[in-house]
Parts: sequence; C-alpha cells; structure tokens
Amino acid sequence: MNENYINEINTLLSQSVGKDELDQLNKWLIKNIPVHKFIGLKIFRVEKGIVEGSFSFKTELARLGSNAIHGGYILATLDHISALASRTGDFTGDRATIELKTNFIKMLRKNNSPYKVRAVIVRDGKHTVVVRGEIYSSNNELLAVSIGTWIKIRNKES
Repeated sequence: MNENYINEINTLLSQSVGKDELDQLNKWLIKNIPVHKFIGLKIFRVEKGIVEGSFSFKTELARLGSNAIHGGYILATLDHISALASRTGDFTGDRATIELKTNFIKMLRKNNSPYKVRAVIVRDGKHTVVVRGEIYSSNNELLAVSIGTWIKIRNKES
C-alpha cells in the first residue's frame, strides 16, 4: 500500500475530531476507499479505540429479490469500520485483516434502516489489534457482530 495513503488515513483518524474533521475524513474515505462509497457509510464519531458510523438500505446491497442486505456486504462493512478503528491506536504503520468472524443475528432489512455501525478496540497489542464490530437497527437492536484481528505491518527498517 502507498505510504502517503497510510499517512493520510492515520493522520485523519488521529486528529481531534470535530464536525470539520469528520467531513474531511468522510470525503477522503469516499474518494479513496471504494467499499466505503459503495456501502454509503458515513462516519460520525472517531475517538481513540472507537469508530462509529451509519448507512442506509439500498437496493444494490440487497440479496437477489429481497429487501435484506446480502451477508457479504454486511461482512465488508464490519471489516471496513473495524479496520478504521484499528488505526486509532498508537501504531502509525499499515494494518491488514488476518481474521474476521461474523455472527449474523438478524437480517438487515429495509424497514430497520438506517443502521448504526460501531467498532471498538478490544486489545491493542505489540503485533496485532483485536476489534469488535457491531451493526444495530434504527431501533438499536443488535443485528450483526464481529470479532477480528489486524496485523500491524512494519516497514523493513523496523
């Protein structure tokens, strides 16, 4: 991955995050991360160890002939928000998902949209970061949960 890209995303996620910084972060994510744009995710909270956002149902995300979001897009959303949360710790290099387990508790249906997405660092270790991701309905009902591990990629000089 491009070193400038890594520095940009890490800087955006480590700033004191007010409305202007969140707008800048969301614009950067839409421009640089296709899955972010495709899902329609909007980040509304970033703190050390926590990232929260929301997205709404759209037909492009639905299972064929259904009003429920396809599990692959749910997994991608949890992977993405959790990867962002993994970048809010102290390590400034790149990261990569090495494991992600997801439980689909209830369907993400059109009638329980918009959805709130939350990712929290469970453990920020020397070599890996463990993150729990959650998706909630518009009524704050837990719909999906994940636990994943991200490896901290160090450059060759480290």
